[in-house]
Amino acid sequence: MHPMHRPDRRDWLTGLAAGASLGIVFLGIGARVGMRVIAHSAGQAPTFSIEGSIAVSLLGALTGTLIATIFLLARTTLPTRRWVRGAYFGPSVGRSHSAVSAPSRC
Repeated sequence: MHPMHRPDRRDWLTGLAAGASLGIVFLGIGARVGMRVIAHSAGQAPTFSIEGSIAVSLLGALTGTLIATIFLLARTTLPTRRWVRGAYFGPSVGRSHSAVSAPSRC
């Protein structure tokens, strides 16, 4: 992507694929490892399920795709102002992350 043009179809496909791939690696697999570390520190017996790992990895890919979409929308609406894009992108990702990861209160 050149900094002075709006994203085209190729930029969208590449950006969404990169977001999904990075989401699987860092958010999906990283979350699964984090869960295992927490369970181990709590003294629980080791358990593993393919279904759980796939679900966590797919949620990581979905989150990565959503973050890539926010980034590309910022590039679409604010193509020339890098600092405005950054000021928009950071809080948008923070807001979307806090809405998704907020604990439910029963």
